[in-house]
Amino acid sequence: MNYRLSPSDLTFLYDGCKHCFVQRVKHGISQPSIPLPAIFTKIAALQKEFYSGKRTEAICPGPPPGIVSYGEKPVRSKTITFPGCESTCNISGRFDIVAELDDRSYAVFDFKTGSPNDEKAEMYGRQLHAYALALLFPGTLY
Repeated sequence: MNYRLSPSDLTFLYDGCKHCFVQRVKHGISQPSIPLPAIFTKIAALQKEFYSGKRTEAICPGPPPGIVSYGEKPVRSKTITFPGCESTCNISGRFDIVAELDDRSYAVFDFKTGSPNDEKAEMYGRQLHAYALALLFPGTLY
């Protein structure tokens, strides 16, 4: 069986309710959704527009130098296999922005609305790593 893993489900759903995560991934049963306030959609659109073409140094301290080159694109990894396991998976989602770094590598950025802290950084790291894996080992989009 091949399972589809969403980078955001690996972050929010997995940390929020592991049973709900299994229900969604294995059985396609989603939690009831609540509509996001329109303000979050507007904020995301403004952030993507503002950062497009900007240098990473202008975004925040810390990332290597580069330029924001890609905004909100779908990604899907090739099929991921695990030794001794018949099940496989793909990582599939949409990243916010990707910067092409001066050393010709890339950095994935995901916008969040809220106050940053170490606990959140660890949780969101799983989402960023999932996007990076899908970009490093791309598969065919649906």
